[in-house]
Amino acid sequence: MIKKRSQISYESMERLTRKWWFYLLLIVVPVLIPPIASNRLVPFNELGEFIWDFVQTLLIKKSSYLPLMPTLHLAVLILIFLIVRSGNRLRRGISMLIGFHYIALAYFQTIAVSEKYGLSIISVGLILFLAVAFFWFWEASVGKTDFTFHKLPLRNYWVIPIAVFNFWDPDIPWDFDPMFFITSTSPIAICMMTTIYLAILNLLFPRINFPLFRVLSFVGILLAAFTLLGAFFMDVREGSYWIFLHTPMLIISLYSFRRGLRSIETEPV
Repeated sequence: MIKKRSQISYESMERLTRKWWFYLLLIVVPVLIPPIASNRLVPFNELGEFIWDFVQTLLIKKSSYLPLMPTLHLAVLILIFLIVRSGNRLRRGISMLIGFHYIALAYFQTIAVSEKYGLSIISVGLILFLAVAFFWFWEASVGKTDFTFHKLPLRNYWVIPIAVFNFWDPDIPWDFDPMFFITSTSPIAICMMTTIYLAILNLLFPRINFPLFRVLSFVGILLAAFTLLGAFFMDVREGSYWIFLHTPMLIISLYSFRRGLRSIETEPV
């Protein structure tokens, strides 16, 4: 009975995530909820000032976690090792861990406390990131992703260098110090981790949860678009590096979304 319910749930979500209006809702609904500052909605005329203040506060918050980065990098590596080595033995546990990771990422990147606005929440990001967490928890329930890696055509491995680059995350402009593999903030950066998780699902394709794959890649597209837009508010040197750093996320997200909407039969195993 439980297996039958899981299959019905999966088939319903499979149909839903093929509808164009589903993705329109993913854009429109979060946008309709403005940011929140100390339990009040931020009016439109304060939006620019609020976002600037939030970004500055977030940078301070981010710096406070720097001593934890070596440990968090190790935690991500252990998770990836478990995915590669355990196959399906820890399938549900792995999906749960990634779901909790997205809840943590939502906290790190959409919630801050500033002197001017108090508790500040970017509602759009919070809703989207929690939606991704929900789909990972749902995957833990339906168990549609096969975490057993198989040999793939050589052309499919291009996602690995992108994942390694995002784990490295040399986020100081034009500084490619190898120490960033230990000290960068990639474990708490949703841009970097989304790219890494998309790379893993691409390596497991087509034995994956397709609704999860589509939602994750679509959120990646939105995230990349808004992130790259920020480059136009920086000086040329920083802005160009910002584009260089985040373009891989846009590339893999677009690739994954298109791939996720195609029929399984059109893809080589």
